[in-house]
Amino acid sequence: MPSPWPETPWRAAVVDRTEWPLPEMSRQLTSRESAEVQSYHAQRQPRATLARVVARQLLAPHAVAGWCSAWPVDAGHAVPADDVTTEILSGHRRHRQRPRICRAGIPVEHCGVSFAHSGAFTLVMVGQQRVGADLEAIAPKRPEFYRQMFSSAEQRWVVDAARDTDVAPEAWFTLLWCAKEAYLKASDEAVSVWSFGQWTMTPGLAPASIASGWIAACGVSTTLRVQGPGRTETVHLHVRRQADLLAVGLQMPEGAHAPAEYRGTGQP
Repeated sequence: MPSPWPETPWRAAVVDRTEWPLPEMSRQLTSRESAEVQSYHAQRQPRATLARVVARQLLAPHAVAGWCSAWPVDAGHAVPADDVTTEILSGHRRHRQRPRICRAGIPVEHCGVSFAHSGAFTLVMVGQQRVGADLEAIAPKRPEFYRQMFSSAEQRWVVDAARDTDVAPEAWFTLLWCAKEAYLKASDEAVSVWSFGQWTMTPGLAPASIASGWIAACGVSTTLRVQGPGRTETVHLHVRRQADLLAVGLQMPEGAHAPAEYRGTGQP
């Protein structure tokens, strides 16, 4: 089916689940969405419900491009059971796939959606082509984690970035980690996160420009060079920092394809 908003390249929002009336939000789901969500473990159902409601808001014609706000919907409104509307479907728990934007159960062409969760927060991204999103709290990790999960080139990049800015190394490592997770989700192939050390992510902007831009309401966007076994390509990277949370959205440009050993891991 055609894209519902071909003029808008991407939209994303970070929401605090504690500020939303989550039980009432389930009334915003279609029957297919509700059946999927109810098949998940109980602790995953609230965030799965909210992610779908927010995604539908981001797909609305009046939503602005880029980083934007989402808001609790009137809890008294329910989606009619026979309403042929935009849906976010990712399969039942035992057969879960990367989430897809659908209409009447049919995937929309050239249009992607991705979720990420961290603590009480959820990140939702929609966009043209394939997209991936990741949301992580900035916190230091053990040195062996950095050595295993990041290439030597990335480790040098982080050292230089921390030296040239007043941003701690763990924030730069978190940025690269989020970029890898988002790239994984945007792809259609299989991979283990334990192979992350074989991949090098290089942002197109200088670290100082990223650090000054990611705290703005509109965030910062740049290119991202991805290098790995048998693959080198450039994708689009969107970053926004909220306190100690780092939100990253990634777009695969038209014609790009992920390496053979990658698979997107859809999150409910």
